[in-house]
Amino acid sequence: MKINEKRELMKIFDEIASSYAYSRGRPWDIVFEILTDSPKNIVDIGCGPGHNSLLTLRKSLAEVFCVDFSMEMLKIACKRFIRNNVYQRAHLVLADIEFLPFRENSFERAIYIATIHHLPSHGSRLNSLKEVFRILKPKGKALITAWALLQPRFFKVLFKNALLKIVNPNKCLGDTYVPWRRKGRVLKRFYHLFLPHELRKLCCKVGFKILKSGGYKVKAKVFPENYYVIGLKQ
Repeated sequence: MKINEKRELMKIFDEIASSYAYSRGRPWDIVFEILTDSPKNIVDIGCGPGHNSLLTLRKSLAEVFCVDFSMEMLKIACKRFIRNNVYQRAHLVLADIEFLPFRENSFERAIYIATIHHLPSHGSRLNSLKEVFRILKPKGKALITAWALLQPRFFKVLFKNALLKIVNPNKCLGDTYVPWRRKGRVLKRFYHLFLPHELRKLCCKVGFKILKSGGYKVKAKVFPENYYVIGLKQ
């Protein structure tokens, strides 16, 4: 991912942090699936305003490292942790998800929720997963999720990109921009929407043993909005 693209995306998330946090107060129940066996430390990669980190802090005794490239998101997460009296076990880290500032074999669990789809190339997505794998301890588990392409609101994207792919075979079916409206402005964030099994294949490629995978519904009744993988570092 080019440095200018990262800077632009970082600026957008800094700008929308407060409104984003307002709409992201509820953690994902799927996080419970990797909190078994009382992990001592957890890393939340792309933590945003800290809603999933807060869940792990409340439901475990683990030290939780919260990583994001948006300073404004981390500030909001910090305030949430203080209000809930769990700040003592929370560690806020400003970092690039392709270059995590941790040693190999550092963490027992990793949460990587709704972040990998912002990386605009196959190589950058693969690099980020290699980093997750690197920092996990042997027998460590990772929960990884990404937005799904096969849902009604993105059928137009799929159709448009399928037509463009006829002209340009290198065109990715899932590449698009999703708008965020704030104070009369439209801010466009890059998304690579995933096809079924695409996330699973990436995780296998970096070395994860797949313990569980599938679709995850947040609000949908029929089509899952997300795909997830729970991977084990053997």
